Amino acid sequence: MSEGTQHQRQERDKDDAEVVSLSDASDICAQLMERYSKSSAPQHSHLLASAVAMRSILESEALPLTPAGYFAAAISAIDNASVSDTLDLTALSALLSFLAITLPLVPPTGISAPNASEAVGVLVLLLGKNSLTVSTVRAAVKCLGILLGFCNLEDWGSVQLGFDTLLKFSVDRRPKVRRCAQDSLITLLNSLKDPAIKKEASKLVFSFLEGCMPSAIKLSTSSRIDGREVDNQSNDQHLDVLHMLNVITLAIPLLSKKVRLKMLKELIKLVEPHYSVVTGHSFKAIELILKSSKAGVFASEVESIIVSIGSYLSLGDANPLDTVLTAATLLKCAMDAGGSSIAIRNLPVVCGYMTGLLTSDASKALHASGILKELIQDHVDQECLIGKDPCLEDCNLERIEVQAIKSTCGVFEDVLNSYDGDLGKYIIDIISDLFLKLGTTSFTYMKHILLKLADLINSAGNISHVDNLQNCVGSAVTAMGPEKILTLIPISINAGDLTVQNMWLIPILQSHVTGASLGYYLEYIVPLAKSFQHESCKVKKAATRKNLQTCAHKLWRLLPAFCRHPSDMHQSLGMLTELIITLLKEGSFMHEDIAVALQILVNNNTVAPNSSEASAYSKKTASKNRKALVSSSAKLLQPLAELFVGSVPTMRSHLKDTIGCLASMTDSRMTKNVFASLLERFQFLNTKGEFEEPRANADELAQNAEGNSGTREIDSRRCVMLKLASAIIRGAEEDLIDLIYKFVKFAFQASYELGHVEAYQTLSRILEEHAWFASSRFSELVEMLIDLQSPADTSSQRSRFACFHILLVHSLKVNITSEEESNKAFLMLNEIIVALKSAEEDNRKAAYDVLHCISSNLKDLSLTNSDVHKKFVAMILGYLSGASPHVKSGAISALSVLVYEDADICLSIPDLVPSILSLLQGKAIEVIKAVLGFVKVLVSSMQAKDLQSIVSDILLAALPWSSVSRHHFRSKVTVILEILLRKCGYAAIEGVSPDKYKGFIKSLFEKRHNKTSSKDAEDANTDVADSYSNGVRDKQLDGLETAPKKNVAGQYRKRKWEKSSGFIGRKNDNVFTEDGDRSKMIKRAAISSSKRSSTMDGFGDSRTADFSRHDAPRKAQQRGNKSGKKHQKERFGNPVKASKFYHKSSR
Repeated sequence: MSEGTQHQRQERDKDDAEVVSLSDASDICAQLMERYSKSSAPQHSHLLASAVAMRSILESEALPLTPAGYFAAAISAIDNASVSDTLDLTALSALLSFLAITLPLVPPTGISAPNASEAVGVLVLLLGKNSLTVSTVRAAVKCLGILLGFCNLEDWGSVQLGFDTLLKFSVDRRPKVRRCAQDSLITLLNSLKDPAIKKEASKLVFSFLEGCMPSAIKLSTSSRIDGREVDNQSNDQHLDVLHMLNVITLAIPLLSKKVRLKMLKELIKLVEPHYSVVTGHSFKAIELILKSSKAGVFASEVESIIVSIGSYLSLGDANPLDTVLTAATLLKCAMDAGGSSIAIRNLPVVCGYMTGLLTSDASKALHASGILKELIQDHVDQECLIGKDPCLEDCNLERIEVQAIKSTCGVFEDVLNSYDGDLGKYIIDIISDLFLKLGTTSFTYMKHILLKLADLINSAGNISHVDNLQNCVGSAVTAMGPEKILTLIPISINAGDLTVQNMWLIPILQSHVTGASLGYYLEYIVPLAKSFQHESCKVKKAATRKNLQTCAHKLWRLLPAFCRHPSDMHQSLGMLTELIITLLKEGSFMHEDIAVALQILVNNNTVAPNSSEASAYSKKTASKNRKALVSSSAKLLQPLAELFVGSVPTMRSHLKDTIGCLASMTDSRMTKNVFASLLERFQFLNTKGEFEEPRANADELAQNAEGNSGTREIDSRRCVMLKLASAIIRGAEEDLIDLIYKFVKFAFQASYELGHVEAYQTLSRILEEHAWFASSRFSELVEMLIDLQSPADTSSQRSRFACFHILLVHSLKVNITSEEESNKAFLMLNEIIVALKSAEEDNRKAAYDVLHCISSNLKDLSLTNSDVHKKFVAMILGYLSGASPHVKSGAISALSVLVYEDADICLSIPDLVPSILSLLQGKAIEVIKAVLGFVKVLVSSMQAKDLQSIVSDILLAALPWSSVSRHHFRSKVTVILEILLRKCGYAAIEGVSPDKYKGFIKSLFEKRHNKTSSKDAEDANTDVADSYSNGVRDKQLDGLETAPKKNVAGQYRKRKWEKSSGFIGRKNDNVFTEDGDRSKMIKRAAISSSKRSSTMDGFGDSRTADFSRHDAPRKAQQRGNKSGKKHQKERFGNPVKASKFYHKSSR
């Protein structure tokens, strides 16, 4: 090992000795002996020798072995050694290391201020010697910094000497000494709380800067050194200047404000147009001063900084990128520090410097763009331009702010005029922000910029980013308004070739107009569109005629844009209403645009207006607008309703929302008259106010004679009227709701399937919008729905379940006590549970979704009624006794859904898990699969701490099925055990397992340990998570695997135990013999299957709907209803049994 390397290692070991962390509760010497007694390093030996010597001194003088005592002994020894003729550097280094270890252990009051000042003098005297090693100097500097904390910090005389010494060593060329001195200096500055002392310290730092400024200025004005030979003395001077700037940068936030501003003047001298080695350091120091002196920098300094930084930016790529970005940031800091008046005055100059960066490379342009956007946002104020008078002509153009804004806009105008090619995204974005910030005043200051943008768009052949230009013009539209825009850029016809000028402006108006005047649309846009239509009739050339007509249509279709927060709606709505009625009657292309426009008007005036979207919109204006809407809605509702019933289906979706908006603001009696008149027109409502099936007219009878359905048109009208009824529900009162409900019942009775989708949707809308309706007609509603056969299409099924959702929540919320009404609630739940076992994936998903919605609503209600959700779970638990295996498995699947969403229900309902686990003692395969699936969901959803109380029950119930390989029972139990092992640990599982299964559990544990990766989480969540996806759920949710599978041809493949009739037969293992009535139902269904008109599913639902529309529909419906009720009991068992269990559990 070389001598230099050995010396470096010794120095490092000495440094390590200084950072030893000891306790002040025991003897320091003893702790050092315990730590380093076995070390062979010489510095450790010297350290221990010093410690032993200090302890001997204390013991000889009968002084306590405390940190303060050790300090006194050590500083005395150092003082004696420093004045000795023969200086022992090794001993002195060991003493200073010992002192550096001891001082942090001295309590805050352990050293008096005079003693600390005296000790500081000893160390300062010692540091004046030139023969000290690096570790010795570093230890002395560290001790000096700590001792200054014990001095009187309110007396500058006691800290001046030490502060000056630390400041001198903070630029030392030895890195360890320099860092230690800088840390001690910053710590001391943080400790100075007295303003007078901080002022003196700041002056000392400033004088230090002044002393180095000649060298710094010389270094900043010299060219950048590119590999040239320099002498060592010059290089040392460079380092001294850089170290000084580093110290200044660290100290700036802790200095007095007055000194910071003095430093700013000096540091500005270091900023030159070209880069130098001090550029980055000076930029950083200036930035810190500006940020710590907000709005307190004098205008002269701000302007000096702007000029200096601007000259640096003007060289562009000649200077390094990072310094250019820092310089750009400095400009913003200078603007912020000068205050608003100084900033607005210098804004044109700063923008002029920054525009060069906007057209530079992407990094510079992005940085400059962000800075300019912030400057515009912070310092441009529209109010200061227009004053109190909104008229732009009254602006005082001599004011400084006005002149500054004009100059700023002139800068960007010059940029636009000087570039022929692509301007790039960033400068266009800045101009857009300036338009929006200036608002309406931009018409005065930025009109020439707007005209230039229009010229660029018109000659866009050479411009790649024309979209950026159009967006910029869109910002101008938002700021100025369409009236001023069209004044500067008119849309007109070229008299020469009859082409349309500035037609590109129409889409921009369509997307950016807001807060405009409806009167302007009616008085200018509409006549302009009509003039284009008139001119198109005169043109013979087809292409020109089509172009003019297209432009006219686009102008007409600006109506929705002018309806966004209009400023004069209450004044112009009457004229607009008359125009809309005329257009609705003419069969115009404007129907969709009218619908959208009216929705915008209503929605903007029924919700609190957003001031950021329209500055002219106020609460007072909104109130006047609403009054105008109420008076006009009655005139608009009738023609819109007539248009709705006569429109094509694609148009009705727009009209339906519009009618709903207007109906919500119209008197319900008037809406009822409109709806009733249309019912009478289509002969659904007779003169007595009774619903009846319309009679076919002569044309329809003729079509029927030719083989076509004479009722097709009637069914279509019924569907349309149901959609119209659904639209007007939100604002309807009780008499209108009653009329709509009667029409819904009539629709269910009058047709078998056609119109049921719309009827269900309308009924669900009534229940959603009017809670009182479910309360007042609960029994009637449930009876009507249950009497209806379950729909085959998914859309109807979802709407039907939406009705069940509201009715079930209502029944649980009001705590129904009547056994009859309780049975009705169970009948609705029956159907949802059976749907969980449907062969159709969409039906299963609909059932899962409604269970999720019901559970979520009930949990929300549980905040005020803690038992309501428990009652719902208890209802489902009721199906675990007395029902067929098919229904039991469906109920278990429903419980799996609830547990997956909220596993805490197992804790709040203690009987839930034991009730389900007890079913594993049966033999029904379908039930066993469902229970194992439930257990898998349970163990994956519950927390490990909650599983501890039920893990023994789970193991006792599930482990017997681990020996059964059929139906994948063994693999299902294996997955459950793997999850339990991962969550609870092997010891917890093995300790509660029966002895005969411990070997099986041990093998699983060992196998799991050997795996490199695990998929437990994926397996754990399969049962319920996949039930919400679009995948096939027959294999994903255990308990739903009895659904028949399709073969390649798309037909359902028969299983071994299925009969040819398609119904599940009886096995000898007594799987389906738990419910005797079910076998009767299957036999009866198999015999009468040829006579059935339809079946609900392949599991035995034999409700029928074999009535016709004209041959006593009511009687046929009642026959189907009786059959449906009868088989409800056969399929599920007697609902009364389940309801008794429910009432018992709820109590």
